[in-house]
Amino acid sequence: MIAITFISTPLLIKWLGKEQLGTFKILHEWSFAIGIFYLGLAGALIAVLSKTVATNNEIKIKQSIQAGIKSYVYVLPLIISASIVILILIPKLINSTTIPLGSIKLGFIILSFPIFFAPFETLRIYIEAKQRSDLINIVSFIQLVVMATLSLIFAYLGYGLSGQSIAYVISALLLSLAYLFMAKMFIKNIFSDFFNKNQYTKEIWKLNWQTFIFDLSGRLALHLDNVVIGYFISPIAVIPFFITQKLPQMAQRQLQSIGNSVWAPLIDFYHKKDFISFNEKLIESNKFISIMACAIILPIISYNKSFITLWTGVTTYAGMEFTLLACLIAFTQALVSFWSWIFVSSGKIKSQIPIHITASILNFGLSVYLTPKIGIKGPLYGTVISYIIILIPGSIYLLKNSFAISPTKIIFSIFLPLIQATFFLFVARILIDNEILSWPKLIMVFCLTPICYLLISWITLLNHRERTIWKNRLKNIVSLIR
Repeated sequence: MIAITFISTPLLIKWLGKEQLGTFKILHEWSFAIGIFYLGLAGALIAVLSKTVATNNEIKIKQSIQAGIKSYVYVLPLIISASIVILILIPKLINSTTIPLGSIKLGFIILSFPIFFAPFETLRIYIEAKQRSDLINIVSFIQLVVMATLSLIFAYLGYGLSGQSIAYVISALLLSLAYLFMAKMFIKNIFSDFFNKNQYTKEIWKLNWQTFIFDLSGRLALHLDNVVIGYFISPIAVIPFFITQKLPQMAQRQLQSIGNSVWAPLIDFYHKKDFISFNEKLIESNKFISIMACAIILPIISYNKSFITLWTGVTTYAGMEFTLLACLIAFTQALVSFWSWIFVSSGKIKSQIPIHITASILNFGLSVYLTPKIGIKGPLYGTVISYIIILIPGSIYLLKNSFAISPTKIIFSIFLPLIQATFFLFVARILIDNEILSWPKLIMVFCLTPICYLLISWITLLNHRERTIWKNRLKNIVSLIR
């Protein structure tokens, strides 16, 4: 995935231009924001499917999948209506002076087509509940290859925003079909008796309103940054914003993949009422994610400037302060995302709603207030402050109340790796010159820094039992970081 992004981004900037590429990023973010009108179905399905999969009863599993697909179909009119509203408001939402308004609208219309693929999201959730995230990673990689290839072809041919939107739609369709194929590997007659009513439809719609509020807060907090930048500054300003965040965001996605691979077997202990094992594994997973997060983001903090200067040019680099904020977000989001899966899949998402709403309001409010004053760092400060003040301490408190997890153990599992990483970074910055490295040196330090940190963590942070667990996990983690 890194290689694909590495090759495609400079070429897209060259062939599309900064303003068109920035505008596409804004349109894509708006199309993602419309997902709030799925009314939290994904979160409700996680809770329902994790229970039915744990029963190993094929009839119950099939019925819950069918109920999820039908639920997505029910909300399609609402999603279409929301898309039309955004289309009408586009002239006020995007501050572009050089791209024709008709091109922007056409790009958004095409980009809205994947809403018709939404029912297939049920199949993805089912595959994850089956603890086959490895299959999801494989098809997601193929999707990325297809999308990047088509994006480059359409950009080179001069198809502009419409070409980028078409590339995204084709890749999304292929991904949905892949979900269908994989789901049918496990359940042959997945659509038999499809129109019969079953109990799971009611159960999904009972849970969805809690997850809707949760999803709303998440999208408001994390997925409107490009929109804010494009509105208050310009689409061109989106380029250094997303380029400087590229490595931290890639790290964040890989860390979330690690968390996604952990939550399903972990919640299995909970549904089987083995709470002692559940608590132990949660702390172990917490430490595992924290250590991996530090190992991955350390070279990014140190060498992001060198990477971007060599990759797309120093004019697309937003600075060290920006990089530190982006890496801190990657670290904290990896943990919060992992905890959220635990609450969702255990059916306890309601307890998280107040802190996520409060954090999202604070985040969005600070982003809107700070962006006109301090520029593109504004949304990042909004996110960091809301996480540190509300989400992290609030989530630790809820883990204690909901699952009797020791706050002290949680805090130590987070901060010991973080403190060690800070010291490691301090020493590394003293020993290594702060210069723009060549590609060979940059590749070397990006490989050696995580290895050195993991070796030190192996000695200082893990006990004998955890080392044995790590040996098994590290055999599987390579496939997640490709």
